[in-house]
Amino acid sequence: MATSQSREYDIILYGATGYTGKYTAEYIVESQPTTLRWAVAGRSASKLETLINELKPLNPDRAAPSIETSSLELQDLKSLAKKARVVINTVGPYSFYGKNVVQACAEEGTGYVDTTGEVPWVKDMIEQFESTAKKTGAVIIPQSGFESAIPDILAYAITSHIHKTRSVPPKSIISVLWDLKSQPSGGTLATILSLMSVYSLRQISAAMTPYSLSPTPAPAHKKPSLLRSLSNALFGVRTLPHLGLATTAITGSTNAAIVQRSWGLRPDFYGRGFKYDELAAVRNRLVGFAVHWGLAMGGLVVALPPTRWLIKKLVFKPGEGPSKESTLNDFAEYRAVGVPEGKEGDVVKGRLFYKGSMYDLSGVLMTEVAAGLLGGNIEGMQGGGFATPAILGEGLLERVRKAGIVVEVEG
Repeated sequence: MATSQSREYDIILYGATGYTGKYTAEYIVESQPTTLRWAVAGRSASKLETLINELKPLNPDRAAPSIETSSLELQDLKSLAKKARVVINTVGPYSFYGKNVVQACAEEGTGYVDTTGEVPWVKDMIEQFESTAKKTGAVIIPQSGFESAIPDILAYAITSHIHKTRSVPPKSIISVLWDLKSQPSGGTLATILSLMSVYSLRQISAAMTPYSLSPTPAPAHKKPSLLRSLSNALFGVRTLPHLGLATTAITGSTNAAIVQRSWGLRPDFYGRGFKYDELAAVRNRLVGFAVHWGLAMGGLVVALPPTRWLIKKLVFKPGEGPSKESTLNDFAEYRAVGVPEGKEGDVVKGRLFYKGSMYDLSGVLMTEVAAGLLGGNIEGMQGGGFATPAILGEGLLERVRKAGIVVEVEG
């Protein structure tokens, strides 16, 4: 990745005037060192000027960021990428607007961070640009927001703890979205709808498997009995030791793909036979059954073009979202259990909690991932390529804790 001497900026925040972009800009102003050389970027200079004026009261002693304008055309984005060590990209839906940003960073040897949850698009980008990123030294870390940095960091923390206390890797980690209070922004909803427009159901289905992003082939796991497989498919509710009742999680497949890529990049650290699974906690079996089938039927309904057209008319537009006041009491909590290899009955428990807007959380996470890249805190990966938040290891774990994200591991 580029050195500080060779680039004008440490970070360029692209899409800074969007909903998540503003949260990210605010966090940078309030939390990052004043020596950070950064710029806000987008298509409208006047909107960027307005944003800078809004940022000034948050830290009056801090110099304002520079302004860079760029279209979504590849040559403009390459000129932008040449100026930065890391680009934080908040312009979505990524399946519509993200390819040229990734390509520009990969070709120019620039670090890249985003907040997508579009696994089919990420798979597409890996297939197209991983070899280029390896040649130029660009480290590309997609899915660094609420999806999927949260479970990736928690899985890393549990794995690290098991190594330190048992001197073995984990055999498995299962996590649950324990509780969540949040409202989707227009960008999130647009992302869901765009996937169905860009990729076929076959492509989406293939991408949303646990090892779809892993550079290491999936290990052989003992298959569940036919009865259990049918029960999980029909009812979706399971009783998990130490975690209770759980059902299908809307983020489960998205997050599993990233955690298993972390495994694929560092199989010796996570364990050669490592398996990750993610579900959502529920109060009772009836609720779990309803959530399971609600997600299944919802996916089929959204696949219909007329439904997507109607949803676009009724929800927040991209760039819009819940007011800050309405998100003050938002929160997210994950809990997880790791089983050390060769130590049946022994478990390590983990918990991650954040109070505040999930879009603020995404801004925090992307910024700290970018800061980790600037610091060169990369574990188990040589040169460039597509990475995951967990590749930033203990350094990122320390940074997010200091940022107010609770990460606890015990046992």
